[in-house]
Amino acid sequence: YRSPEEKARVRAQDPLPRFQKQLVEMGLLTPAMIAEIERRAQAEVDDALRYAENAPYPPVEWAMGPVFAD
Repeated sequence: YRSPEEKARVRAQDPLPRFQKQLVEMGLLTPAMIAEIERRAQAEVDDALRYAENAPYPPVEWAMGPVFAD
């Protein structure tokens, strides 16, 4: 795990917020567009998580199946 200081340092170097700011300044994106992109991305992650959590467990017989390709 990372310390709060290290997380803050890494977050400050994140290029995405800088790129978003640049696109807004160029008039290519609006804050509303960014919010919609983030909302849709979060919805996709939530859907995938819900799918994974509701998926049935594989059959027990598969537990000892081959792990590596021949």
